[in-house]
Amino acid sequence: MPHHFILAGDRLVELHPPSTEPVLQFSKVLSAFQADDAEGYHVAAVMRHAFSDIAALLSSLPAPVHDHRPWRVHETSEALFYCTYDTYLNHDCPYGVLEVRHKSGECIWHIPLSYREQYGRQPVRHLSGQLTDQVFILPVLPLIQGVLIHSSACILDGMGLMFSGHSGAGKSTIIEMLANDSHVLSDDRNILRKDDGGLFVDGTWVHGSYSNVHPGTAPLKRFFRLEQGSEFAVEPVKEERERITMVLTVLARSYLPRYWWESALSILHDLVSQDIFYRLTFAPHHPIADLLREHLRTED
Repeated sequence: MPHHFILAGDRLVELHPPSTEPVLQFSKVLSAFQADDAEGYHVAAVMRHAFSDIAALLSSLPAPVHDHRPWRVHETSEALFYCTYDTYLNHDCPYGVLEVRHKSGECIWHIPLSYREQYGRQPVRHLSGQLTDQVFILPVLPLIQGVLIHSSACILDGMGLMFSGHSGAGKSTIIEMLANDSHVLSDDRNILRKDDGGLFVDGTWVHGSYSNVHPGTAPLKRFFRLEQGSEFAVEPVKEERERITMVLTVLARSYLPRYWWESALSILHDLVSQDIFYRLTFAPHHPIADLLREHLRTED
């Protein structure tokens, strides 16, 4: 029987383990996104796990189009093949090979035959079997008009808030401060997508250290760039050039085909035209939920 995980809104990832699967267990974060059944949802991507002869598979592929630790990427007319490798250990593809079929949402984790006895013994953290599920989520997001943003995000009073900034700016800190007043989507990677003429934010199980995440979705109300300071302040970002910079610096990407970039740039064009960009300065002692509620009431 397949397993289903909420990707964004009413879209699912459908997981098909090998026919000889043990009873799979999933990590706490991944379990939060698991759907009891697919009723009322649409399947956006299918992930199949298959035991494969990795050496034979790699020998059949053309030369890599991207070769930069930890990823080696091969491309054919039908699919992208992502291989995780460690140059320090001289150990190629310890996690197998991830195949992502172009524009279809069909994915296969080719598992090394030597891993057959170990499969399913530990809770599953990543559906793709790789270091991160970002590598398979990114190529399928154009199918749902989405992109992945390096950010933290939450739903506060039904409104989606995204927080971006450099390392140490406070993305995780502000989420912890808002945890009791909001639904936390993720403290590291979130999906931004177009749907029904508007922009929405969805959480993911990708990366992040905060485990009490919520598989929710909400209209995007604010896109904040964080700074820490002693005085609470919220300032609008009015210049389109600065908005573009804010988004491009936190756009999650890897080696991706042209159709991904065409979709992403269309979404980002719509995003930067919205008056939802603000610089937010805060300190850990601020009553951040109340202050943000007051800002939202005043500005709107």
